[in-house]
Amino acid sequence: MTNILKVFENRNATADEEALYAVGALADKLEKDFNRYMPAFINCVMAGLRNHEAYQVCIVAVGVVGDLCRALEGEIQPYCNDLCTALLENLRNPELNREVKPCVLGCFGDVALAIEGNFLPYLEVTLQMLLQASQTMAPEDDEDLIEYVNRLREGILEAYTGIVQGLKEGNEEGKIVGYTEAIMAFLEVSERSERAFWKTRILAMKCAKWLQHKCYIYY
Repeated sequence: MTNILKVFENRNATADEEALYAVGALADKLEKDFNRYMPAFINCVMAGLRNHEAYQVCIVAVGVVGDLCRALEGEIQPYCNDLCTALLENLRNPELNREVKPCVLGCFGDVALAIEGNFLPYLEVTLQMLLQASQTMAPEDDEDLIEYVNRLREGILEAYTGIVQGLKEGNEEGKIVGYTEAIMAFLEVSERSERAFWKTRILAMKCAKWLQHKCYIYY
């Protein structure tokens, strides 16, 4: 781990990407035992999340946040304020390459799954950002933008699924009820879209069934 941390001192985008991949793999292997490295590593992942110029590094850093959430589960919570702040800043940054944003959206689902009911402090602002992102549309003649919108929707769907499941595990699923109608409307659009990827449609169907199963008492 010491050698990996030294790589970040060089501030080289390619080297940073490789080092982040290595850390993600190590966290996956060590699981909660990786927590002892977090005080030293958190600054590196934060730097990656805020490396807006080398957006590929930012994308890898977002993926590592997901790896850390799956490895550490609830033990990631002490770092969530900083991580969620950086993720939200990325969504709000109009200068950041748009390819980063679908990954960021999905990452909120990873965070919610990890910390369950403790995701509540981030819930409202996250749902607002998801609803805003869900309004993104593409013209019929712009294939690149259509593909991007599909990736964006996949990120949104992954976020919704993780948030609902995480809140359910923390007995806080009722907190999402005010957004249920808007979420279900988005899921219906995603599922029926003729230009949607098959993965997007499947995710939409799964998310809708999951949401109805977990929140059925509110209908």
